[in-house]
Amino acid sequence: MKSSLRQLNALSLLGIGISLVLAIIYTMGFYQREGIVSESMGIFFAGYFVTIIYIIVNFLSGERDTDPYRNNVVIGLSCLMWCGFILNRDMRLVPEISGFSLATLTMLFVVGIAVQSSIKYNWVIKLLYFMYGIAMFMLLLFVIYFVVLMPMGLIGMVALGMGGLVFLPLICFCYLANRIVRDLKNRRQFTYAFLSGFGAVIVFVIIKIILLTTVVNKVERSLALTHYNHKADLPEWITVTKKLELNGTLEDIILYNLSTPFFQDLASEDLFRFDTGSNRVFEFKHNPIDELAYVFVPRLSLTEDEMLSVLGFYYNHNYIKEKRLWDGESVKTNKLWSEVMLYPGDRLAYTETIFNITNTGFGNGEAIYTISMPPHSIVTSLSLWINGVEEKAVLTSKEKAEKAYNNIVGVQQRDPSLVQWREGNKVSLRVFPVTKEMPRKVKIGITSPLELNGTELAYTPIKIIGQDIQNAERMVKVQTIDDSAIPDNGILKKDENGWWVRPEFASDFRLTIPAKPLSNNAFNWKGQQYRAVPYEKVYDKKAFRFLMLDVNKAWSKEEWNTIMAINGPDKKVYFNNEWKTVAPDNSDELFDELNRQNFSFIPVASLDSTTLVITKSTSVSPNFEDLLNTDYGKTITSKMNQGQRCAVYHLSAFTNDFWNTLNERKWILSDYGTIRELKALLEKGVFIKDNIIDNSIDIPLAGLSIRELPADSKGATGNGTNHLYRMYAYNKLMENYHFKDSSDTLENKRYLELAKDANIVSPISSLVVLETQADYKNNAIDVKNNGLGNANMKNHGAVPEPHEWALIIIGAAGLLYYVYKRKKHAWAFKA
Repeated sequence: MKSSLRQLNALSLLGIGISLVLAIIYTMGFYQREGIVSESMGIFFAGYFVTIIYIIVNFLSGERDTDPYRNNVVIGLSCLMWCGFILNRDMRLVPEISGFSLATLTMLFVVGIAVQSSIKYNWVIKLLYFMYGIAMFMLLLFVIYFVVLMPMGLIGMVALGMGGLVFLPLICFCYLANRIVRDLKNRRQFTYAFLSGFGAVIVFVIIKIILLTTVVNKVERSLALTHYNHKADLPEWITVTKKLELNGTLEDIILYNLSTPFFQDLASEDLFRFDTGSNRVFEFKHNPIDELAYVFVPRLSLTEDEMLSVLGFYYNHNYIKEKRLWDGESVKTNKLWSEVMLYPGDRLAYTETIFNITNTGFGNGEAIYTISMPPHSIVTSLSLWINGVEEKAVLTSKEKAEKAYNNIVGVQQRDPSLVQWREGNKVSLRVFPVTKEMPRKVKIGITSPLELNGTELAYTPIKIIGQDIQNAERMVKVQTIDDSAIPDNGILKKDENGWWVRPEFASDFRLTIPAKPLSNNAFNWKGQQYRAVPYEKVYDKKAFRFLMLDVNKAWSKEEWNTIMAINGPDKKVYFNNEWKTVAPDNSDELFDELNRQNFSFIPVASLDSTTLVITKSTSVSPNFEDLLNTDYGKTITSKMNQGQRCAVYHLSAFTNDFWNTLNERKWILSDYGTIRELKALLEKGVFIKDNIIDNSIDIPLAGLSIRELPADSKGATGNGTNHLYRMYAYNKLMENYHFKDSSDTLENKRYLELAKDANIVSPISSLVVLETQADYKNNAIDVKNNGLGNANMKNHGAVPEPHEWALIIIGAAGLLYYVYKRKKHAWAFKA
């Protein structure tokens, strides 16, 4: 019988080992390609039934006091636990467990077999018992983790016994505890090894508690000090995070503070829903050891909105800030396929990205993404595939689009998709419903300017955050409208289908091509002509009395010293909520203090025309929308809408979200360049001139201006892309709309009509796809629009003017009449 048990052990180890490897791959999240995720229940049932048979055969062997029998029991219980985790990945009975926890259970699987093996070396056995102690502690945590599900498990026992899976941690713990006690009676010399492993986890938890508490105390102390600063007009959370070390530890603390802590509230009815009550679900994997540590860590006193803002601007969790109507925890992004069309002659680019989205759980899921775009970019198209057919979006007011989406998703539970404008060159994309049976396919199109750097044009891709995109398959195809060659700088590869970004660079790359002179092409639209011309800086006499230095981590000491050496205007900094004049005796001290800031804000609304702000952006900054309801934001909005504009010089072409918003709204007079160029401007007593004129918009980043001219203007040599008009319309809207009272419905309607005409997403307009024509009608959304409509890869050239349409119709009618007469004549001849 022992021989048969050993044979069973050997034969089954191979099959169950393979199943276990597949389970690990799937549970750890590597198994997420389309067509494979949908087979997850097949993986569960295959592993479940094989393991049940394995356990029954082992039980019927009758040799229960032998080492092979006990090894087989451990193997079977471990495999059943893995089956439970596979089932949980779909059913979400408990939050998704971290890879660390699952690796520990894998260690239990291995150690459970090895402990009883005929190992001759004591140090190996001690190591195994040490690992066994760690595994037993983890099992104890899992027992507590699953305890509240046990009543539900009793009911679920009728379903092929699957409800019993929630009892597995308890069964494993009791069985292995009994086994280890019995084993150590005969192997007392290994008791300390086992207890050391068990205690090591306790020590690890204590160390983690100390580290987490230290970070929380720093935040709380900074908040307390800020509370007593009555001069501050910024929110406390911004003042605090300016100097905090914003690392992964703080991110974890915030996420746990936003969740329902498992061990802190075992009686909570929302125990397994990490939801703050604001229809937001925080999607992250849980680690029982971390959960245990947080029981003893003080909670942050920041509000939910404040913590969400920190997550949004620093940790790129902007999509978490979006309020959900449906859960999205099991929604995954399988594929991100992009196609880029470059227009070198117009210094523009159009990017279409297709999202393939699946749901590994049950029921409806809502997919939400935040898309960060290059400066001056605009969303110009949206499509959702419904019943296998691509349905184009309709542009309407942001209020109508949001109301229609919320009504259909929240009440009728049918097919919409929505794109909304967000501050800081961002948009929000929503798709519903996503189910296991019905994966979704959505496409978004974005028009962007190409950045001009000397003799090169640079294309920067969009950044997509949300819905588990880490494992998504990415492909990016690049082409030019004039079929000009694209330099191969190691990022691209070419095949018979064109140029492709290499997979290893697809998620983050920067593509450069030689800059060409602007084309003389023009786009004709409704009696007007839109043409790209070179951007020319126009300077005006300007004498500054003060240079306000907006210093943060992005500054170098060399830059500081160089500016300090410039003669003329006094230098000032904003330190501890007041302006300080920089002098030789405090220069180094002020720089050292300010250089520690993660980002910086100065009261730009208080500055007059005699002041020049010199700044350099860090990669992170709160959005202006985070400041709208603060004294700081209200003051800026009030004074800037009255026409007050501050002069700002950027030491880098890169600007953060805050400065992007102020520049996009034309609230600042902005220029950028080197310190040498700045010095030359100051010596000449000039600065860039406010060049807002009725029939032109400027995009300095691309070195171009787009002019609106009469349709019969001479000089155009070809048909230009319609993206010229879309870019012109968006910049005109942003240039003028925010200076007006938003409650003025006539003014609102005027700019909304401009957005509809160009089909652009803006602060007052959104793109929405609804399932039926009746849905549009019921939500008062007009689908008939004589504007440009959705952009695509094909409609590059000009749209015919009305008189041209008339000529086309007359010509077509004449051709049809001619064909008809020929056929009639042929019939008469035959007769």
